[in-house]
Amino acid sequence: MTLRAENIEFSYNSRRVLDRVSLHLRPGRLTGLIGPNGSGKSTLLCCLDRILKPGQGSLFLEGRDLARLSARALAREIGYVPQNGAQSVAATVAEVVLLGRRPHLRFRVGPEDRRAVQEALAALGLTGLAERYFDELSGGEKQKALLARALAQETRILLLDEPTSNLDLRHQLEVLDLLTGLKESRQLCLAVSLHDLNLAARYADDLVLLHQGRVAALGEPALVLTPENLARVYGVRARVDLDSRGRPLIRVEAPLPPEEIPSGGDTRNHD
Repeated sequence: MTLRAENIEFSYNSRRVLDRVSLHLRPGRLTGLIGPNGSGKSTLLCCLDRILKPGQGSLFLEGRDLARLSARALAREIGYVPQNGAQSVAATVAEVVLLGRRPHLRFRVGPEDRRAVQEALAALGLTGLAERYFDELSGGEKQKALLARALAQETRILLLDEPTSNLDLRHQLEVLDLLTGLKESRQLCLAVSLHDLNLAARYADDLVLLHQGRVAALGEPALVLTPENLARVYGVRARVDLDSRGRPLIRVEAPLPPEEIPSGGDTRNHD
């Protein structure tokens, strides 16, 4: 299952947020979306899940025009986890996770639905919290419950907006390790927006660096996370070393004065 975006444009009123963005999500690969705040990462994820309708451009799911799929059919193929999900829900954790089965439910909850919920809870370490009310959870636990809901949906494409935003360091690694395992065992397509560039470098197979709504760079982490790109897009002076796997290790040294921030450069989209 692949998902391709071609020349996506989106505006809020007259403000252009995405400008001719193209990318290709492939099975068994985690694509990281990175860029400064306001660069369009969350908007792009919402367009990929058809929560927002692009003003221009096309989306193709395994070659099929995404616009032709019903909402129910789309929900069987694509799962979405927002950055800040529901903060107040009068339901238990198990009931929240069960909501992920809605695209598959017919008249009642069946054995397959219960199995999917139990497996999702176990995968996120939430089995012991299944009967707790969602409102009683910490921010990190709520985020993990929403991720479990997406896993219970059993889609082949997962879009995740800052899934580690409310988690401490250990749980950030646990969630990204889990996603890596699922990517490999289930051959999922994953698109994950990340704020932490070192986490993105460690876990992503491909990176899409967004800047002012356009693709500033796309490719393997070592090709995207260069000192030149970090200077141009983030306005910082950074040192980039490579670990034993050839993954970038970034150390930000200082903000650049405005007059030293490079302008221009290649903002074309790449496949």
